Amino acid sequence: MDGTRNERACARAQHLLAQIAPLLDDAEVQRLRELSMDYIREAERIEEGVTTVESSEQITTRLDAVARDFFARALREMNQQKGRRPPRSKVAVNGHRKGRARAWLVDEAS
Repeated sequence: MDGTRNERACARAQHLLAQIAPLLDDAEVQRLRELSMDYIREAERIEEGVTTVESSEQITTRLDAVARDFFARALREMNQQKGRRPPRSKVAVNGHRKGRARAWLVDEAS
């Protein structure tokens, strides 16, 4: 049951991201997509046999780093398409309760 909820949440997040920041279909995007899927598969494989909280937190930290890189690249590409200088931004993450996290972009240009 938890897997279905995760799949729905993942699908919804992908849909929202596609609406907010559509990316070009280039080789680098495909490579990043495959890399993120590898991270997720590895995290799920490790999480199946792990009962300690520390390992789950390490996985979450690594996935957060992948997400930050992905969003930074998406912003750079969007701004390059529009022909302007990309703003300096970072992803703020909050709410690691029960494996749930909320992330948003923080614009440092203003």
